[in-house]
Amino acid sequence: MIILFNNKFIHASKAKISMLSPTFMYGVGVFETLRTFNHRIFQSKEHIQRLFDSAKQINLKIKSSKSEIEAMLQKISTKSPRSNQRIKIIAVAEGLLITSTELKQKDLAKGVKCKTILIQRPIPTAKTISYLETYLSHSQAQKQGFFEAILIDQNGFVTEGSRSNIFWFEKDTLCTPKNNVLAGTIRDLIFKISPFKTKFKNIKLPQLLKQKEIFITSSINGVAPVIQIDKHRFSVGKNTKTLIKTLQNFAAKK
Repeated sequence: MIILFNNKFIHASKAKISMLSPTFMYGVGVFETLRTFNHRIFQSKEHIQRLFDSAKQINLKIKSSKSEIEAMLQKISTKSPRSNQRIKIIAVAEGLLITSTELKQKDLAKGVKCKTILIQRPIPTAKTISYLETYLSHSQAQKQGFFEAILIDQNGFVTEGSRSNIFWFEKDTLCTPKNNVLAGTIRDLIFKISPFKTKFKNIKLPQLLKQKEIFITSSINGVAPVIQIDKHRFSVGKNTKTLIKTLQNFAAKK
């Protein structure tokens, strides 16, 4: 792991915060996870903007400017010999921590299995380091052999994945939940590059399970078809395959 803390490279043993800080005591902080394609950082501006948007929601002041963070990302990316990296930005009261690790890409084209869990993040529109709900739901899903957890709120509406956004097709209309979700960078990108008519709408689980094509998106994995939710099975549809290819082509040109 390569670590850049307040724009200085440090060893992992030196990355410390006080146990009495709001970062440790209350989980006050925000973060973003990015990836690189052949040393090129993908969607850095979008991730940095969301970092600031999340920080604003929890009254956290980020001391570095957006351009300074962009330069730090380039700095740590260049430091790593790996062409494909997972880069994480963490903004807390103590400053800005950026890490780079090897990205081991999984081939998810054949689809993933998901488990529904009744839970909702307290501030769903912010990506905070107070991550207990999503951590527990994702861990529970993986322990039972599922790839991802699909979160269901107290009213029975499907919101998002623990680490992803969820989409489905109603005929040839691409849909995704409208409210109480994190505005994923790939989610937003999909709507920009999709050749399909798009729609934001809320959906309850029984209605979602009636759809023929469902997929999830994330910055690390792109588009991943969903082939199972709980005991309900789905196929990888032609529209989802089209979006996988569309995203791949877009990323290759950036």
